[in-house]
Amino acid sequence: MSRSDVVYYYDGSFYGFLTGVFDAFDLKEEPALFLSQEEEEQPLLFESHFVKTDPQKARRVLRGVQRTLGDRGVDIVREGFLTCLPHREYLLLKFLRQGFREGPQLLAQLTREPLCTLLSAIQKAKNEAHLLTGFIRFSRCETGVYVSRIRPKNQVLPLISHHFCTRYFFQPFLIWDITHRMVLLYQPKKRPCILPLDSLELPAPSPEEEEIQNMWRAFYNTLAIPARENPRCRMTHMPKRFWEFLTELAPPSAKKEEKALTFFNEMVQ
Repeated sequence: MSRSDVVYYYDGSFYGFLTGVFDAFDLKEEPALFLSQEEEEQPLLFESHFVKTDPQKARRVLRGVQRTLGDRGVDIVREGFLTCLPHREYLLLKFLRQGFREGPQLLAQLTREPLCTLLSAIQKAKNEAHLLTGFIRFSRCETGVYVSRIRPKNQVLPLISHHFCTRYFFQPFLIWDITHRMVLLYQPKKRPCILPLDSLELPAPSPEEEEIQNMWRAFYNTLAIPARENPRCRMTHMPKRFWEFLTELAPPSAKKEEKALTFFNEMVQ
């Protein structure tokens, strides 16, 4: 009979979670909760199990998922872990227990829990990633690297990595996920990498970059039609939580804005 009075603490990584899954099966335990080791609050009346991340154990779990549920099952585990779903680790473990017990036919039961909840959360994460492919704004610093900041709900960096690495194939860049304290780094002719990063002091933009940004804001403000402004419709197509790092909505200095607007008007005329 499995124990359900234990809390698993892990390092917050995907391989750390998979190691926890391995331990849960090996020790015949049903963890009541998965928590990151950084979280200080510990539930009362529960014993603690500290998971030591083991890549070999994690890969064994992935191979087991591949054999039992195929590529689709592996995708659900990988993508489900990227979501902001509360207690996602517990739901993924429950899904894996069902999958190992019932096999690939489980994947056809789309209304069954926790598969239904996981698929819904995965779709929301993909939708957020899709929006960010259009809303991310890069700033070129003096070193020639393009930098950007985002504050997503889900861990979208693995989902948007291919898009930006393909689009900016010859350009080094980084995207910093402030929410999850992670950064996507890319250099031409090298594999992109996603690394943990607690804080980052972004370099100042180059003078040319500041001028281009002010010209873009002047263009954006000149084309706006105040009489047709519709804030509700605007927020429907561009959720307000994405506005924080949009170049066109950042307030420039009055002097620079006036200079850029004059230049833009001269081009139009």
